Amino acid sequence: MQYSSGYFEQFFTAALQPQQPATVTLSPSSATNAVDTFHDITARVLDDGGVPVAGAIVRFAVTGASAASGECTSDGNGECTFSYQVAPFPGEDTISAYVDTNANGVQDAGEPTATATKTIVFPASTPGRTTGGGQFQTASDDVVTFRVSARSDGTTTQGDCTIVDKASGTTIKCLDVLAYVQSGGYATIFGRAEQNGVATLYRISVVDNGEQGGTSADLITVATGAGYVASGAVVSGDIQVK
Repeated sequence: MQYSSGYFEQFFTAALQPQQPATVTLSPSSATNAVDTFHDITARVLDDGGVPVAGAIVRFAVTGASAASGECTSDGNGECTFSYQVAPFPGEDTISAYVDTNANGVQDAGEPTATATKTIVFPASTPGRTTGGGQFQTASDDVVTFRVSARSDGTTTQGDCTIVDKASGTTIKCLDVLAYVQSGGYATIFGRAEQNGVATLYRISVVDNGEQGGTSADLITVATGAGYVASGAVVSGDIQVK
């Protein structure tokens, strides 16, 4: 049987056509993570025949409580994984992804897309107790006055706090404790607060480095969902984590 050269040219041209991404899916499509943890999400790219596409660039953008972006390149199974650290406060994330078929860094019409969601929650509480008060000094030499009290039996939590930062004109009143996590002399406290009278969430992390006057000062970091952040070494007073 003889074949025309035109047939062979047409055959080889078709055989050499690269796979074109037709769909991308994200797994898991929804998930729940505690604050600060890392979330891994896997993209799977297929062509219009359902065959995995290798070498596809998948670009990600995270919006909502967290903010992140990145990319990965699919392997022989058409899969690749993107990882990001979730926000320090509870909330909701939307994770958007698209296959950058022409590798121009821009989402163009017709390029496959997918979305997933992430719910961010407080961590599970552990038993422990933190008390303290005094003043700490920030890196910019501001002096912040604080008082904190929190305890947990691993199931129920209670406590409050007051933070006064005269330099920034910020007063924070902690209303409760919604989560308490302690390991050794380190503790993190989460809850609801009012910052200058406006409702927000707070988190306070402390390190108990021993009694006042020791070789190392206690450390404290205060942050709120309203955007306030201050940290430093305790220059007067004491923090006890038990």
